[in-house]
Amino acid sequence: MAGQQNGLFVSAAELYPAVGAALELARSSQWDELVAALDRMSASERSATMRVVAGEEPRLPVPVSDLATPQGRVLTVLLAHCLVEQAWLARSSRQADQVTAGAWKTFRELLVRAERLLVETTARDRAQVDAWALRILTARGLQLGPAEARRRHAAVLSLVDEHQLADEQLLQMLCPKWFGDWPTVFEFARGRAATAAPGAFEHLLVVKAHLEGWVEKGPEYLKQQAVIDEVVAAAQASVWHPDCRRDLGWHSAHSNLALFFSMADMPDVAAGHFDALGDQPVEATWAYFDDPDGTYRLRREVARPTATKRGRR
Repeated sequence: MAGQQNGLFVSAAELYPAVGAALELARSSQWDELVAALDRMSASERSATMRVVAGEEPRLPVPVSDLATPQGRVLTVLLAHCLVEQAWLARSSRQADQVTAGAWKTFRELLVRAERLLVETTARDRAQVDAWALRILTARGLQLGPAEARRRHAAVLSLVDEHQLADEQLLQMLCPKWFGDWPTVFEFARGRAATAAPGAFEHLLVVKAHLEGWVEKGPEYLKQQAVIDEVVAAAQASVWHPDCRRDLGWHSAHSNLALFFSMADMPDVAAGHFDALGDQPVEATWAYFDDPDGTYRLRREVARPTATKRGRR
């Protein structure tokens, strides 16, 4: 359901009225109205909204639709999103060697179903950017390799200049825990930032990359001055830039930056991001902790008195 998650964190469906409205239309099976609402969004917002809807309602009874129509293609992509969510629920968040054979079988079967729908959609309409973006995620789950994921990412960027889901999924694919290495991860993240507009969320791909580095290498990694300097620059170029829009993704950006600066022992800087979130935090990368709620509360309380004493930015 939209609203509080894990007691503290807030759903994107509650934070962004357009996302919440799309979720309610889907829950009430108002498919024509839902497609019309999605069509009013940018490609990046539309994919993110479909992912939120599928995450909230992974077993949504999306109708099998006619791929000959634009409306049918949008609904087919939404159905694929739901299948992908079901697949990851079946796999669970366990380490790969702890996932049962049955769970792996279900995971693959659901991803194959989603991939077939998406392949058919892009074959019918090569400009269907929503399908190309989701195909990066299915490429990762089906272990199709970074070259194929890059091909799909290139298809997205041939249609739009920016797309958060596509960028974030390729970044994941390029991480060492999947099919890549750290130089490749940062080459991609920095390359996207170099061509991004002032205030764009692409500047924050490097923050996500560094947080992945923290997960693998430990908290001392985030305390390196070169890492800190790069993240400070990314924050200034994105969420603290006057051209940054408070679009879907804004809360996740501040949440990740609050986590980074808190873990880097910079609570006074973290406080600015905690304050931006106010009483509407989103889980984002805090999910890496065993107790996301408790960790967030503790880190926020540590940051706020420090910021009061030293003065905020």
